[in-house]
Amino acid sequence: MREQLDARPMSRYQWFIVALATFLMGLDGYDVQAMAFTANAVSQDMP
Repeated sequence: MREQLDARPMSRYQWFIVALATFLMGLDGYDVQAMAFTANAVSQDMP
């Protein structure tokens, strides 16, 4: 089975899954980076 999978090129569906996973990982990292970038301003606004 592994040899058959290795011999075939990736299908459009597989490329779509890779692109979707990459996009979602980017979104997941974006919220962390956005908070790190704005943490100083947010902490100054809190009493």
